[in-house]
Amino acid sequence: MNVVWTLEAQRDREDIFEFNAAGDPSDAVRIDERFSAAARRLGYQPLKGRAGRVVATREYLAHEHYRLVYETRDGSLWILALVHVTRHWPAPRGA
Repeated sequence: MNVVWTLEAQRDREDIFEFNAAGDPSDAVRIDERFSAAARRLGYQPLKGRAGRVVATREYLAHEHYRLVYETRDGSLWILALVHVTRHWPAPRGA
C-alpha cells in the first residue's frame, strides 16, 4: 500500500527531529528512521495499529514516545499526525 505523509504529519516529524537534534543529533536520526520503518510496516500491514481515538483512524506506536495517527483511503495509507504519547490528537476544541 502506498504511504503518504500529510503536510501536518511532515511538520510534526520535522518539529520532533529538530527538538531531538538539539539534544543529540544522532538520536534524532535514529528516532526519525524508526518513523520511516513504522510507516513502511504499516504500508504492508495497515491493520497493525489499534483503532484510533478519531473515527476511521488507527494509531500505531512508532517509538515509545510517539504514535502515528493514520487512515486508509483511496488505496493509500495516509499518515495524519505524529503525536507524543502524552498529547491529545486532535487537540480539544478551544485549546
